[in-house]
Amino acid sequence: MSALGLLMVRTPQALPPLFGIGVSRRGIRRGFGVIDGSIFMVLAVAFLVGVMAMASSAMTKSGANEAAQEVTNLSLAIRTIKSSNGYTGDLAAQLISVGQLPSSITNTGSDSAPSLVDTWGGAITLTPINSGAGFTIEYDAVPGPECKLILTGVKSGVLRSVQDSSGTGKNLTDVDSTYAGTFCASDSDNTIVWSSMLATS
Repeated sequence: MSALGLLMVRTPQALPPLFGIGVSRRGIRRGFGVIDGSIFMVLAVAFLVGVMAMASSAMTKSGANEAAQEVTNLSLAIRTIKSSNGYTGDLAAQLISVGQLPSSITNTGSDSAPSLVDTWGGAITLTPINSGAGFTIEYDAVPGPECKLILTGVKSGVLRSVQDSSGTGKNLTDVDSTYAGTFCASDSDNTIVWSSMLATS
């Protein structure tokens, strides 16, 4: 066989030794293939984590917007059952009896003795205050992220103020994201009490 034939047969050709170790081109290609696969996996995982975070954020915002609208609808419904004596008795039972309870609210009790539950499984309590001059709407077990968005989402109208767990009130016209961040201290169990009365100074 000629020298040219020998050169053609000797493929893949070994590269010059690196630190005394011979490495073939096939080995290098295999090494790069493993690295490329690892990089692809890292990028894929990062992409999935980003998509899941965006989806979770969108769901939180959507749920909070719906809850804020629910609170507003509930306050408007309660106003329709105000009598000459103001707001008296079991407001939830009265709403049910006249078909004014928002359909988004779950009642786990009976029509005459209702037990209202919010989206997160906490109780919704409707209470006449100031001898029937006004009322409060209380939502329990509200998660922190949703709590902040709901507080800034409910605007002044029938409802005029909100109270924190200590009973300190703030007019809805003064509620901002900074206040909401302080108000919603718990990650999973916040109580929000809205009032149809202005906050007392």
